[in-house]
Amino acid sequence: MLNGKTLSPDILTSKELYRSVAAQLPVFFRPWWIEAVHQGHWDLALLRRQDEVLAVWPYTIERKALFTIVRNPLLTPYFGPLWLGPGAPEAGWAEQLRQQLPKADFLQWSTLPGTQPSLPPGVHRIEHRRKRTFYIDLQQATETIWSNIHPKRKNDIRKAQEELQLSTGFMDIAEFTRWHSASFSGKGKKYPYTAAFLQNLVEAAAGNHASRAHTAKDRQGRIIAQVWTVYDHDTMYYLLSAAPEQAHRGAIALLIWEALQEARAMGLQRFDFEGSMDEGIAFYFRRFGGREIAYDDYSMTNSALWKLKQKIMG
Repeated sequence: MLNGKTLSPDILTSKELYRSVAAQLPVFFRPWWIEAVHQGHWDLALLRRQDEVLAVWPYTIERKALFTIVRNPLLTPYFGPLWLGPGAPEAGWAEQLRQQLPKADFLQWSTLPGTQPSLPPGVHRIEHRRKRTFYIDLQQATETIWSNIHPKRKNDIRKAQEELQLSTGFMDIAEFTRWHSASFSGKGKKYPYTAAFLQNLVEAAAGNHASRAHTAKDRQGRIIAQVWTVYDHDTMYYLLSAAPEQAHRGAIALLIWEALQEARAMGLQRFDFEGSMDEGIAFYFRRFGGREIAYDDYSMTNSALWKLKQKIMG
C-alpha cells in the first residue's frame, strides 16, 4: 500500500521499498533521519527478492569543488551496508551493494557494532579502522546496572540527585550550542554543527518519536547541563551532551543515569554510548559499567588530488 494504492512489489522503486521497511531499521538508517542530517541528494543500493528486502546501503552525496564524496553524514555514527534478510548474510552481499554506489573521489562507511560485513575481495585501496563503543544491557535489573557503575561515578550521581532539579523533553539549543562549541574550541577543534542544524534534527527526531532530552538545573533554576539521546525499536543512543565550564561534576552523569533508566522502562534492549576513540571520553563511558563492543570504519580514496588535499588540509 502506497499513498492509498496497492502496488505490486515488482514496480516499487528502491526508495519506496526501503521506506516500507523503515520501522525495522536502526534510527540512523531511517529516511527522515537521513533527510534531517543531509540537505542534499541521498539514495541507496538495495538487494531484493521480489517484495523482500535482503540488504541495503543508504548513502549521501556531497559535492565539494571538484570532488564527489560519499560518507557518513554528521551525527550518524553507523551508516553503510546492512543485512536485513533471514539467516546469515549471503556471500559477497556487501560487494554487490558497493557495486551499485556512484563513483566517488572519497567513499567512507561504518558498520553497526557486532556486525562484520566482509571486505570486498580484490579491492586493496580500502583502509580499515577498528573503532569501539560501549553497550549497557538493559535487560538486566536496574539494581544490577547500578551496581556495575564505578563507586566514584555513583557518588557523583548521588550528590547531583541531592542538589539538582531534572526535567525531560526540552532542549535549549542556543545554550547547548554555546557550551558544546566551547568544548571543541578548548581542544583546538572546529565546531561542526550550527544551532539551526541541531534544532532541525532534534525536531525531526521528536516528530518521529525517536528523541529524548534530559536537562539539569541548579537550585536557582538555571540550566547547567543537557543530554540528548535518540532511540529506535531496540536501542537508545547517547549522542550529545554539554555543560558550561565548571558545572556540577555530577550533572551529566546524573542525566545519563536518568536516560538509562528511561530506556529500560521503555523496554529497549541496550544503551549505546556511541563510542569514542578519545581515551578521556572512553574512560568516562567505561565507568558506567558498559561492555566494550567493536565496530568497523572503512574508507576508499579514488582520487590522487583528494588524497593530496587531505594530506595538506585534512
